[in-house]
Amino acid sequence: MKANKVAYVLCVAIFLVSCSPNSYEDYRKKGDALVKSIACDLQNIRCKEDLSKEIGTIKKKMKKLCFLMIESSDYAEKHPSSLGKEDKSTLYSDQLQYELLRVCEIEGGKKVLEDVQADMLDKLDAYLRKAKRKKLSKSSYYQN
Repeated sequence: MKANKVAYVLCVAIFLVSCSPNSYEDYRKKGDALVKSIACDLQNIRCKEDLSKEIGTIKKKMKKLCFLMIESSDYAEKHPSSLGKEDKSTLYSDQLQYELLRVCEIEGGKKVLEDVQADMLDKLDAYLRKAKRKKLSKSSYYQN
């Protein structure tokens, strides 16, 4: 019985490691796919009822995007040489921005999207404050 549990945990661990991005490029591709997916979800929204049906899915994807941004930032900090040349393609970002602005024009759309984005911004802000404190403590350590 114990051997089965160990094998199961090992299989799950291998699966999780194999699914996580292995390079900064992987993070970028995963982020592009999420942004494109969110934009497509927003594209389907034509009225307040559509928005209330889709907002749960959109919120989940935005949360994933937020955590992906944090993970990629951590990865970039640990592997600065992996950054390389940045891709200037903004097709999906532009598409997302357009759809967000369009949905804001729907009655109640702006408030709903602001609430969803507020959660994301709070998480990113907390991460950035923590990273800043970490850098400050490292720099003060080296100055002493």
